[in-house]
Amino acid sequence: MCGMLTQIATLGLRRTALTCISSRTMRTNLFPAEQASAVAQACAALSHPTRAIVLVALADGTASPVRLARALDQSIAAVSHHFHVLRRAGLLRAAGTRPARGTIEHFYELSPAGEALVPLLGSIATAAGGRRPRT
Repeated sequence: MCGMLTQIATLGLRRTALTCISSRTMRTNLFPAEQASAVAQACAALSHPTRAIVLVALADGTASPVRLARALDQSIAAVSHHFHVLRRAGLLRAAGTRPARGTIEHFYELSPAGEALVPLLGSIATAAGGRRPRT
């Protein structure tokens, strides 16, 4: 009897609700390490709510951290940090620059990986008990 079934039996619950997976089945059905690493990296990049908001906002095109910071009523430094994390994770890419009041404003867009993640965010939010983001 596997450990989980032992715990269920001690709680007086029915054992028929669970079945143990054999070690052989587990070895052949494991999630490939490379894919698991990619999932972990994407989840880490999305571990702050602002980063999910940035991804959904960029689904409509390009934006700069400055413009999004104004829209979110957050500091430019904080939003720039979130853009940097998403870019480092490969979810954003540079889309160009523009002179603005003596500085250079950087614009970003979703990378192909970011584009693939945006439609999944609604399902993740629903599964986690939240509401679906507008996409």
